[in-house]
Amino acid sequence: MTTGFFRILIGALVVTAIALAVIPLLAALDLARGGSGFGICPDGVWLCAAPFVPVVRLTGLVGLGMGAVAVGIRLARRGLRWAEREQGGSSSQ
Repeated sequence: MTTGFFRILIGALVVTAIALAVIPLLAALDLARGGSGFGICPDGVWLCAAPFVPVVRLTGLVGLGMGAVAVGIRLARRGLRWAEREQGGSSSQ
């Protein structure tokens, strides 16, 4: 595998992490505008009986997603270092 592949993979994972970080902000903005917060409170924030349950679920899913992305970035960086070593070792011989 080339180093370019790993660089593109790392970039895509960083963009994914940023997108995951924006999801709670978008839900809060939707709630502030009188929306359902993407399903957090289907009838709006004022009529939401137990708003903490969906919020905890959303937080957990975003947290798991961020953890998975962080692990992916870590593995991709290791792969990039491996590819750079392989590329450097083969050209010096």
